[in-house]
Amino acid sequence: VRLKIDRAELERSFAKFGLMSPYAAVWVADSDADVDDVEDPRKSEAMLRVGTTSSHMCAHKKPRWASSPCIDVALPCEKVTVEVMNRCFFKSDTRCGRVDIDISILASSPNTVRCDGTEECKCPQEPFELTKKSRRTGTVFITLHLVGVELSQPPGPGGGLGLGG
Repeated sequence: VRLKIDRAELERSFAKFGLMSPYAAVWVADSDADVDDVEDPRKSEAMLRVGTTSSHMCAHKKPRWASSPCIDVALPCEKVTVEVMNRCFFKSDTRCGRVDIDISILASSPNTVRCDGTEECKCPQEPFELTKKSRRTGTVFITLHLVGVELSQPPGPGGGLGLGG
């Protein structure tokens, strides 16, 4: 799975003063872990950070990460977590919101583009709702596509994708 985090639209500021400098982090669950109840992926040993965007300095509530590279997530994984954070220079970074993306839904979506990995795919941006403490905080726009994956069967009972060969 290849993710390109394009931009976000936040509904409120998470900075105590000044403008926010948001960035996005991508987490995946360890394949043997039960992560349904993980509140904060940064504090969980079951979650692995696989990539981040750069901070969009002073972008405040409308960050864009057009120059950030694509983040490849190795299969199998059942869920990808994208978290938008505000870079804080005086204390720990502040979470603005997160979204959990079910990979099996991605695989069955008619909007999912399958690529061979040799060329840049023209995929539509998909909006995903960001939440924090069960409250909507904004939207993150992500370009998703499967690279070099041929789906021969629906997702298996253990989660993940049914991969053909």
